[in-house]
Amino acid sequence: MLVLDAGAFLAVERGDRDVLALVKRERLAGRAPVTSGGVIAQVWRGGHGRQAQVARMLAGVKVAAIVRVTSRAPCAR
Repeated sequence: MLVLDAGAFLAVERGDRDVLALVKRERLAGRAPVTSGGVIAQVWRGGHGRQAQVARMLAGVKVAAIVRVTSRAPCAR
């Protein structure tokens, strides 16, 4: 599972092709990358200009709710 943090979205905003390739690989494998509403709140600034890339990426990303159970759960390997 690919979990996207704020840094991943900011990298996409800067045109980082490596992050876009990781997201594309996950989608082609039938897995939706995951992020949280908190991450979106950190990076979203209205969708103008470079935010268009972020908006396109968000279309294929699963947004998980932030709740105590998931926020403190150990990472699955």
